[in-house]
Order: sequence, then C-alpha cells, then structure tokens
Amino acid sequence: VLLVDSNFRKPSIHQAFGIEASPGLADFLEHQVTPQLYYPPESPNLTVFTSGIGGWHPADLLTSNPMTQFVESVKGSSFFEFAVFDVPPVSLIPDSSIIASKVDGIVWVIWELSTAKEAVRQALARVTNPAILGVVLNRSEQRALPKKYDKIWREYQHPSLRKGKP
Repeated sequence: VLLVDSNFRKPSIHQAFGIEASPGLADFLEHQVTPQLYYPPESPNLTVFTSGIGGWHPADLLTSNPMTQFVESVKGSSFFEFAVFDVPPVSLIPDSSIIASKVDGIVWVIWELSTAKEAVRQALARVTNPAILGVVLNRSEQRALPKKYDKIWREYQHPSLRKGKP
C-alpha cells in the first residue's frame, strides 16, 4: 500500500508517523527532487510518501502533467496493490475533486457527529468520480448510533449473545 499525502494546504501524514515532510510530493512535482519514502517498521506492507514543502499553488500542482504521470505510474505499478491519497476536505477548494478525477475510486471520511448531511450532499455533487468504494465514519461514538443498532452492536461486542451461535 502506498499512502500519499497530497494535502498541500494542511499536510499531516508526516506528523502521524513522526517523520520529516520533505522531500515529498510537492518537491517532486515542482522541482523534480527525488522524494524520501518512508517504510514504517511496524507496517511492512506500507510505504509513505509525504507532502513535501512547497505547493504554493496546490491546484496547479495537482492538475500538472507530472502529477497525472505520477498517478498513472502508481496505477500501473507492480509494487503497490493499492494507493491511498490523503486530500483536504471537499469544500470550496478544488484539490479533492482534482485527485478524485484521477483515481479509480474514492473512500469518503466523514466526521459523524459534526458533518451536516447537507455538507455531505454538496461534497458529493462536487466530486466527479462516481466510484465510491466506501465511507468511514470518523470520530464515531457507539452511543450516538440510533437505537435500532443497539442489538447489532451488543452482538458484535459479545458474540455469545448471537442466536444460533457458531
């Protein structure tokens, strides 16, 4: 799996792994600098490609020929079965929509308790890639789930409560 921090406006992948942000994707796209890939020892099947420093015009970088070539090379790579591009939230900036138009599918990450349904609808309308592979409800709390899910949640936590136990 290749994890690419393509959020030039507020990069965070490097912080999550405690590594330097540069040289990364922006450096590669703007200055053809060889990026520093990170291979977390605790995750041997993961390669991290940080955002880099720069990206003064993120939309220009993301729509550039080098970016298109990079995405195509990752798609055709025999080294990576999957590539995950971390992008800024879908809002008034075009970055997420640009990346979504270049990849095979998208996974929506939604803050369950703070993202309004209308904001999700508007975001869906902005993205041109129809291949939604899944949705992740981030910052979800079990107590916030509707009552109809209580039984399912209890059975998940305690398999012995299931009817017709295995």
